[in-house]
Amino acid sequence: MSHPEKVYSMPVFSGEEKLEMAELIALQILRTKEYRAGIIELYEKFNKSLLDEFIKEEDPDFDHNSYELKFKDEFSSVLHATQLLNPEFIDSMAQILEKHIWLVLVNKTDLPFYTSDTPVVKRANIENEFISYGDMLQKELRFIIR
Repeated sequence: MSHPEKVYSMPVFSGEEKLEMAELIALQILRTKEYRAGIIELYEKFNKSLLDEFIKEEDPDFDHNSYELKFKDEFSSVLHATQLLNPEFIDSMAQILEKHIWLVLVNKTDLPFYTSDTPVVKRANIENEFISYGDMLQKELRFIIR
């Protein structure tokens, strides 16, 4: 790290180090229950939307609220594992993270620093009443999920 006056003018990590850390952070994000629940919700809603459109072509009066689409727990485990074990996916996520603003702090107290089970905090630096920028990483990842 650096002296406080120089913190904004001095790089803390090289580009290569930042990318390596971004890969580690990507894995920390991917391994959480929160992420797993998010990808399952994304897949359920996406597939329900496709099915709704298909059914509406056959029956224009179809009520899309008349049924619910839920994936089996076994599918959830497989979907989560395929992302956790996919180096291309992790690399794509790391490249997205690398472009974000990072705040790295050093604990200089005698008290130990503990993290939660979700050690990555995502905070938006832009506020908009219509768009949640706090969820931008998730939105960017939706485009690379295969």
